Amino acid sequence: LFKSLRATAFMGGLRINIILPYFVKTPLLQSGGRILLAGNPIATPEDVVDAGTRFMADTRIVGRALMVGPKVKVSADNEWEVVSQKDEDGLEMAVREVLAHDFEAVEAFCARLIKLLNFLEAARGWSGWLSDMFAAIYTKKPHKTGSISSHNADPAYICKIYFENLIKYPTFKFLHQNNTTEMADKAGKQTIALIPWDPESEEHRQRLYIQRIACGWKADKIDMWSTRQRNGLMSLHWIVLDPSDPKTAERLSSHVAKHPDEATPLEDSAVAVGGRPRDSSSSRSLEPFMPIGHISIDTIASTPKPTLLLADPENHRTHLSAFYISRAIQGGGLGTATMQAAEHMAVSVLGAKVITLDTWDRRLIIDDSKKEWREKFDYYGNGQVMTFDPQGWYQRMGYKVIKEIEEFDGTSGYCLKRPDGQAWCIPSVYMEKVVE
Repeated sequence: LFKSLRATAFMGGLRINIILPYFVKTPLLQSGGRILLAGNPIATPEDVVDAGTRFMADTRIVGRALMVGPKVKVSADNEWEVVSQKDEDGLEMAVREVLAHDFEAVEAFCARLIKLLNFLEAARGWSGWLSDMFAAIYTKKPHKTGSISSHNADPAYICKIYFENLIKYPTFKFLHQNNTTEMADKAGKQTIALIPWDPESEEHRQRLYIQRIACGWKADKIDMWSTRQRNGLMSLHWIVLDPSDPKTAERLSSHVAKHPDEATPLEDSAVAVGGRPRDSSSSRSLEPFMPIGHISIDTIASTPKPTLLLADPENHRTHLSAFYISRAIQGGGLGTATMQAAEHMAVSVLGAKVITLDTWDRRLIIDDSKKEWREKFDYYGNGQVMTFDPQGWYQRMGYKVIKEIEEFDGTSGYCLKRPDGQAWCIPSVYMEKVVE
């Protein structure tokens, strides 16, 4: 657990959630414990399974702590005041989220909990105590393997609850009223995962080549990128959609329809990231994944002649490069989510204070005085007419131009080889964003 809490855990898409289901009504709680707790209300296995599978079903849940207790009906404002079972405004719950402000008045928090449990114990009365004592004496002991004989812990039951939750909670809502509002406010934002590219995997290399062909640039750079990935100069990652997002299935279908040679999922096989070994298999994606693009976080500039203006680790300048998302599903916030994830990685892992990138000059798109550039661009761009203005998009994300690179400049990162073998370059710009 402590190893999985390392600062780089997010690079493997790792989520840390924990449930401690104390005093649950299962045969694992043997006679001594049952006698001690006789008369007290305790949690049931289905509530623990429900809480745990919700954690699994929604990948956006990170770093949560839940308390699982007896199922009771409390006031709608969730202040732990017990109400009648007939109260239509009451909220029946067995799972409560433990929030930070609960610890500001921990004595009051515990007092409310004890008051609630005492109320339930009194309501059950002597009949409840006798029932518990009978169950404690005659309950079957668990198997030597430690498995639970209760039907509630049957694997088929757990799988049933899990898949019900996958469908029921695509946008997960905690039972705490305040958190439900917060999650609803964020429902429109896209979430993606970044999974390291494996330069040693032929499947990973071939998929990257296919995507670079679709992108139209730098398909011939993969061998160089492999060397830089091994040396830690590049940290190229696949962009993977959030499986809990209701739009994911439709987006993947559109992506594969346009790119049928990308229909085979990949395995998370990279043994290193950023030039350092991945220190735990727990940080890997356990399931095969379908990448819809890629992006790299670099400590060396991606231009033909590396420049410190774009990447300078000693001065905390980190460079984003090789950014591509399948054109079949571009839009809808995926690009923004990817940039935010890459920027977060640059800051938290590499200590970046300035993030840079390069892209083509927007005058190719919006300035008629550069019509000749645009015609060449369209001709050499695999027949695709370019209408998207990446420079303007980056500017809206807080990046500013720090240098303009003319088409005849050999440092331009945007060159295409003509049929006669000559290189043709287009004007580009260097951009930066201060993140201190």
